[in-house]
Amino acid sequence: GIVTRLDKDKGRLIAANIDGKYWMYWGEGSVRLATSPDLIHWTPVEGADGKPVELLQPRPGHFDSSFPETGPPPILTDKGIVVLYNGKNATAGGDPELGPNAYAAGEALFDAKNPAHLLQQLDKPVLKPELPYEKTGQYAAGTTFAEGLVYLHNQWFLYYGCADSLVAVATAPQGFYLKAGDTVVFYGDSITEQNYYNQWVELYTATRFPAMRIHFFAAGVGGDRVTGGGGGPVDQRLERDVFSEKPTVVTVMLGMNDGGYRSTTPDIESTYAKGYEHLLDSIREHAPAARVTLLGPSPFDEVTGPLMFPGGYNAVMTHFADLDQELARNHGASFVNLNPDVVAAIAKAQALDPMVAKLLVPDHVHPDPLAHWVMAEALLKGWNAPALVSSVTIDAAAGKVTDAQNATVEPVEKENGSLRWTETENGLPLPLLENNASQALLLRLTDIQQALNQEPLRVTGLAPGQYKLTIDSTTIGQFSADALAAGINLADYGTPMRQQAQRVGWLVRDRDETHYIHLRMRVRNADTGAQSGGTDKMQAFEDSLEDSIYETAAPKPHVFALSLLGPEPEPPQPK
Repeated sequence: GIVTRLDKDKGRLIAANIDGKYWMYWGEGSVRLATSPDLIHWTPVEGADGKPVELLQPRPGHFDSSFPETGPPPILTDKGIVVLYNGKNATAGGDPELGPNAYAAGEALFDAKNPAHLLQQLDKPVLKPELPYEKTGQYAAGTTFAEGLVYLHNQWFLYYGCADSLVAVATAPQGFYLKAGDTVVFYGDSITEQNYYNQWVELYTATRFPAMRIHFFAAGVGGDRVTGGGGGPVDQRLERDVFSEKPTVVTVMLGMNDGGYRSTTPDIESTYAKGYEHLLDSIREHAPAARVTLLGPSPFDEVTGPLMFPGGYNAVMTHFADLDQELARNHGASFVNLNPDVVAAIAKAQALDPMVAKLLVPDHVHPDPLAHWVMAEALLKGWNAPALVSSVTIDAAAGKVTDAQNATVEPVEKENGSLRWTETENGLPLPLLENNASQALLLRLTDIQQALNQEPLRVTGLAPGQYKLTIDSTTIGQFSADALAAGINLADYGTPMRQQAQRVGWLVRDRDETHYIHLRMRVRNADTGAQSGGTDKMQAFEDSLEDSIYETAAPKPHVFALSLLGPEPEPPQPK
C-alpha cells in the first residue's frame, strides 16, 4: 500500500512524498515498511538487526490474531497516516465476535513525520462479515477484504471482497461537504421559500467556518413541482434562479405538491420520476461541476391529526423519498431524508404537550422555524458537519494548555489560585439557549447541541472548591473543580462568542430576506437596475450584507479568568 494524499482540487489520490521519499506499507503475516525515491525502486526499512521492521503484528484476542496484511492505499491526513489493513482471525484465541479464520478490515494511524511510528491501532474492525453475501461463498468463514479506495463526489468508496465470491463497496463522507468558495443554491417549493432551513445551514456554516466564505441562495417558489409552477416552467426556473448563480452545490426538495394530496397512482409517480430525471439531467448539462444533494421531502403532519385518507399522505412523501434516493444513486448525487427526523420531533412534542406539537407544522404542510432547525440538523449531519466548535484543556497545577483544538490559547497566567488566559476560537457556537422558549423546546426534542454544538472547556488539577468563570469580565457561571475537570460546554452559556454568533444570525436573516425579494423581482420581471443596463442594485446590497456576515463572524480574542470563590458546599446531611 503506497502512501497517498488526497488532491482536493483534482478529487483523487496521488502518491505522497514525505521527507523526500515515497513510502509503502507491505506484507502478509505482519505489516512492514519500504521507501523509494522514484516509486519504482523500493528498499525495506530495517531495524538494528538488519531485518525488515514489523509495524503491525498478530494480536491475541483480536480480529487480526492470526495475522494482519496490507489493504488499500494508506492516506496521509493532518492527523497522521491512516492505514486500512486486513486481519485474519485465529481458529482459537481470536476475536470471539468473529468466526475462526474470518477476515475483517482494521485501521491504524502512523506518525506523518515518522511513518514507522504507530500512534494508534483500533481494537475492533471497521468492517467485518455481517451480511449474508459476506459470509457465504467460496470462503465460508466470512470475508470483508478491503483492497480498493476511491474518492468521488466528496465520499470515500471502499471496495472489498466478500467471501471470495463477490465485490462490494462501502462509503463514508470526507469532512464537511461544503468547501471554501462554494456557491450553494437551495431549490424547492414553498417550504424552501419559507427561508428557514437554508438560513440555519448558512448560519452554522458562517459561524463554524468564518474563514471559508461560501455563498448561499434560496430558490424556493410556492406551489412548485418537478415541472415548475408559479415561478415558471422548470427550465425557466433553473436557468433564471439556479444556473445564473453558477452553483457548485445544488440541493433539491420537491414532492409535497407533486403528490397532489391524494393516494399516489402510477401516473403521479411516473410524472414525478420523469420530471425529476429531466431536472437532474438539466443540472448536469448546465452546471456539470455542481455537487447535488436530493432532500427527501419534509413531512405532511399526520402525527397530531387524522390521516387524510387510508395510509396517509405522509406515506406518499416517504415513498417519494425512496424514489429520490434511487434517483440520487443513479445520478451520482447525495441524498438526505428530512422526513423521519421531523416526524420524530413531532411525536416527541406530542408526548410532551399535544398543543405544542400542533405548532411544529401548524397547517400540516409548512414547518415552523423550530421544525426547520430539525431539517437543517438532518441536512448538516448528512453533510458530515462537525460537532466541535473548539476544545481547550488546561492543566491548572502546571499552568499550561495541554490541548487546544480549533482554538489558539496564549500562555496561562497563575496568581493566588486564579487562572487567566487569552483564547481565540476559530469558530462560533450556534446561538441556542435554554432561556429562549422555542430554542429550549428544540434542545428537548433533538440532539442538536450534542451533534453540532460542542465547545468544551476542561480545567484539570484545580484544588477542590467553587470557581467563577468570566470571559471579557462577564460572569459565565460558577462551577466546582470536579465539573471543570469533567468539562463544561461553553455553548450552553451566554458567552461573548454566543452573542457574536447571534449578531451573525441577524445579518444572515437580513441577507436571505434581501435575496428573497431579489428573486421575486426577477420572477415578476421587476427592474433591479440590471434590466436597464446598469448595476443590479439588489445584488450589490446582497453582497454588502454578505461582507458584513463574514466580518462579524471573524474570530476575536477573549480574556478568560477562573477564580476560586470558596470551598465546596457541604452536602445536606440526612435527618
